[in-house]
Amino acid sequence: MDPQLQIPRETVQEAVRLAVEFTNDQALPGSAADILENAAEYKRAYPGTDPAKADILTPEDVRRYVENKYQISIGGGDDDDQSPPAAPTGGESAPVASPEADGSQSHKASAIDPYVLVPTPANGS
Repeated sequence: MDPQLQIPRETVQEAVRLAVEFTNDQALPGSAADILENAAEYKRAYPGTDPAKADILTPEDVRRYVENKYQISIGGGDDDDQSPPAAPTGGESAPVASPEADGSQSHKASAIDPYVLVPTPANGS
């Protein structure tokens, strides 16, 4: 990574968000650090059009790198018009053991990502 490149907190937060969303081959913080390193190299190879931000790695630079790597369109990050994916509806996943000792709340594996647990009502519906 370029030692003269500044990395603001918002850029690190965006790298973590994108690492959680798009990488599954490495755990945090390594996956976010890899995204930051690769985004810095990508910015050096393909500098943006704003010379005032030439020495700052921005959240947009990180999104540009991830969009290019995964051939996707991410959008603007924290925009209000982006909503999270809908939760799975009944029958799409198998129940998983409850973390509560009294069994008051159960969890199901998400139909979208089986490693994400989604809380379900206490009656199991």
